[in-house]
Amino acid sequence: MLDGKLGFRVGEEQREVAAGESLLVPRGTPHSYWNATEQPARYLLVMTPQIHRLIEALHRGDRKDFAQIFEEHDSELLG
Repeated sequence: MLDGKLGFRVGEEQREVAAGESLLVPRGTPHSYWNATEQPARYLLVMTPQIHRLIEALHRGDRKDFAQIFEEHDSELLG
């Protein structure tokens, strides 16, 4: 984390990470994250090229079927 605070759910664990801290999510572990405060957050996210392509496809917004986008990128969208 560069500034602010993010909340994370990694597997069954939930925690907050503040500026100066970091978190490693092991490959294949279900996870999500969100801004834990009303203040802006800045963070550095390191990912594989495959996950980068998935994120780009999700952000293009040309389709709304997220499950299909995840499947096309050899990933799984969990409910």
